[in-house]
Amino acid sequence: MILLRFILLVLLLGLCFQAQAQSKQVMIITTVEYAEFLSGGNSRMFITFPDGNQQEVEMRGLFAISGFINEKNIKRNDKTIIDKINEYLNQGWELAHVSSAIRDAQQAQQGIIFTRYVLSKKTN
Repeated sequence: MILLRFILLVLLLGLCFQAQAQSKQVMIITTVEYAEFLSGGNSRMFITFPDGNQQEVEMRGLFAISGFINEKNIKRNDKTIIDKINEYLNQGWELAHVSSAIRDAQQAQQGIIFTRYVLSKKTN
């Protein structure tokens, strides 16, 4: 009986140690979409990798120079975001959190939509 308890204790400690040995990496994708009526605004996607390196991806402004919403640009931006997130999901990353904020064009010279996608991945 003592031997069985000892074996169970060793197994339990092993499982606890394994759970502690696993950690997570975090990667952040931030999209900044400009809603500027006069120039169309150049939107961007910024990717910050776990090692701190960054990548910038160009996207399109939400409005045409004429001041109307440019639906083609919205579709292109959505495709760019989906393609990039799917790329990382296929590499084993998980979408852990999404948050967004809007800066109103009436309070500033241009409206901006910020969206942050937090991805995480277990490491050994």
